[in-house]
Amino acid sequence: MKKDLKNNLNFPKKSYFWLGPKFRDLGLFQRWTIKKMVVVAMLIAISVAFTIISSQIVPLASIPTYKIAFIGLPVKITGFIFGPIIGFFVGLIADLISLLFIPPATYHFLYTIATAMNGLIAGLVGWFFIRFLNYSFSKEIKAKNYDYKIWYLSFKLEKAIQKDNSKLAAKISEKIIKYRNLRDFVLRYGTTEKLKNIYMITSSVIIMSIIITIVAIIFQIPAHEFSKVAFLKGRIPVLIFMVTGYSVMCGFVILGRYYMSATKYFIFAPIIVFSSLLEFVNLPILSLADSIGLGNGSQEILFWIISRTVFSPIKIWFNIFVIYFSYSVIYKLVNKNKNNTYN
Repeated sequence: MKKDLKNNLNFPKKSYFWLGPKFRDLGLFQRWTIKKMVVVAMLIAISVAFTIISSQIVPLASIPTYKIAFIGLPVKITGFIFGPIIGFFVGLIADLISLLFIPPATYHFLYTIATAMNGLIAGLVGWFFIRFLNYSFSKEIKAKNYDYKIWYLSFKLEKAIQKDNSKLAAKISEKIIKYRNLRDFVLRYGTTEKLKNIYMITSSVIIMSIIITIVAIIFQIPAHEFSKVAFLKGRIPVLIFMVTGYSVMCGFVILGRYYMSATKYFIFAPIIVFSSLLEFVNLPILSLADSIGLGNGSQEILFWIISRTVFSPIKIWFNIFVIYFSYSVIYKLVNKNKNNTYN
């Protein structure tokens, strides 16, 4: 019996240890290709050109508070594809270059910071979802984890056999068979459904955290401050208006888990998450810049926050669909023949 158990085990010839994902696998240190350099340069040029053309068609686009809506789209796409560092750099450079062609009536450095944040946050969210989660829960990594568990249990089984502990050996053998079956199942059917659940839970938690934070902040503001706003007077109307957009995004993420294909969902979910995060992070930055540049200082900050909130839902959903279709095209272009590297 001992020999049969030992022969059927197929011990690994060389021991190995699970050291976690490599930096290159996670996309932290990717190969910098000539094609990527060209695409980044093109996206900077597109950001500036798009802003210039928009300002000629819609004169309001020359005002910094509206300009970021036009220049931010290519910056978000860049960060989402190339990561937070390149995204931040493109946003910073694109905004500074645009100032040479469209001298603003008023300017504050916070506008440039907000533009760069578009690339930074889009890059961080894109890396976390598309790189980290996709890698950590890929079928290859799950299979490796099961292989490691089988390899570890094989040593325990060998010791149990040497000690003539048949009961323990049988118990360990059952675990090995269980992990082998799980490994085979993962390799055959993949981990798509599990990954969709993880995307849904992670996205929902992030958006719900934003909603809770907004509610907490609103209730910290004195009630009389809301009476100064020309529309949406009162704390509750303001709160409902600010939270509705995020609630719709959270609902879309949950419903998309069940009604969208995995390919679309794995792109839409992170785009919705970074759009909601950007709106949350950039709203106070841009409102403060508007208050200083266009208003009478920080006393009007609540008015500018509410003013920006009015158009937020429309802007967010427009950005989501534009970024989705743009990303689908540019990502394929960047990764086609990706072995043409710059050494």
